[in-house]
Formats: sequence, structure tokens, C-alpha cells
Amino acid sequence: MTVYVETVYKKGADEESAKKALDTLSKAKEGKALKLCSDIHENQAGCLAARTSVHAQVLSLSSYPVRKDIQKAIQDDCKKQSGECRGVSRSDALCKEIVDPAAADGGDKKKDKEKGKGKK
Repeated sequence: MTVYVETVYKKGADEESAKKALDTLSKAKEGKALKLCSDIHENQAGCLAARTSVHAQVLSLSSYPVRKDIQKAIQDDCKKQSGECRGVSRSDALCKEIVDPAAADGGDKKKDKEKGKGKK
């Protein structure tokens, strides 16, 4: 199963510089994505400890049968999300030219000011 973690954006003076900046940023994000995957899916003991600590107050006030049911539910949840992280991949960069709306409009800012009058 593929899980999408994050979409990253970068600007540059031209396509090549934007792709280079994006490549640097996405390499840093790959390590974080792999660690996140590992923390969630390959650390069942950590999952059990985290979820048990969240419910510690309820567990301490509950009777044995209720506590046993809660602990069983926590174990089942952690088993369901356990798995193996096989790696991180990223798609090719998609570059788009950003057009300044004022420049594309011919620079007619006077009309824009007049349109905005009276509105607040």
C-alpha cells in the first residue's frame, strides 16, 4: 500500500533552479517520512506504550474485566496498524509558471481600486 505523506512546493528563478531547490527539500523530507512510517508501523511496543499511557487514568479506575477489554482493544489496534516500511519514493517535479495577475491585467490598478471602494 502506498501512503502519501506530504506535498512540497518550491519557487525558483527558472525551472532548473526550482527543481534543484525542490530536490534538496524533498531529500530531507524522505528521511522524515521513513521515520514517521517506522514509528507508526514497525514499533508495536511503542504503540502499546503510547496508547496505554493515554488511557492510564481510565485503566487505573476501571474494574479488572473492563481494564482487560480496554487492553485487548489497544493490542488489537496496534496489531492492525503494524507493518513494514519498504521505502520512500517521490514523484517527478511538476513545474508551473506563476503569472502575476496585475502584470497579466495590463497593470490597470486604478480599476481595481475603484472596484474595492465602499466594500469592507
